[in-house]
Amino acid sequence: MIQVAIAENHEAFVEGVRAMLAQEPDMELVLAAQNGQELLQQKLEGIDVLLLDLNMPVMDGLETARILATQTPAVKIMILTVSDEMAEVSLLLEIGVIGYMLKDSFTRQNAPEVIRRLFEGERYLDATIRERLEGLYMEPKPARPFKPVQLNGIQFQVLNGIAAEKTTQEIALYVKRSPSSVKRIRNELFGLFGVKNAAGLVRAAIANGVLGSHL
Repeated sequence: MIQVAIAENHEAFVEGVRAMLAQEPDMELVLAAQNGQELLQQKLEGIDVLLLDLNMPVMDGLETARILATQTPAVKIMILTVSDEMAEVSLLLEIGVIGYMLKDSFTRQNAPEVIRRLFEGERYLDATIRERLEGLYMEPKPARPFKPVQLNGIQFQVLNGIAAEKTTQEIALYVKRSPSSVKRIRNELFGLFGVKNAAGLVRAAIANGVLGSHL
């Protein structure tokens, strides 16, 4: 029996998943939490697959995934979200998440089979996400010289936070801005450096001399 847990702050969605899995003879939803902090307070031994929302109060999915990757690496994590922001996808895959699916795609027709594939250790990416990743990483692009980039104070602080692998919430506390403002500034940095994810941002900043190469 595949033991499934979910961290999601929308009760209607949780109940929909519970009803969906109740119809499957080889899996059951055994744990539900409203946020990452509540999840981490539970006993996770025996959990096979975790369905993890990204945008939750108290502790979001990204920070939760970071902690689980070190504390309970045997749990297969799949992100279930409405966000298709590629920077977040890349970070989560680097952390060790093996599944990423948009909530609209998680239906009665495909969800059980996806969970079985995750249980077997197979990576599963939503078709839209997979196509965008293939375009981002697999299509060779002509090299281009980096252009000089001038940052203001808040942009530089956010850049340093990203380079230090801090979460959006941690950076927001440090720079005294809201998480949404930090995300907006992060996207500004992506545009300034002509990159699409955090790893590319750090590489570009080092190449431009904005960050030290020791990072």
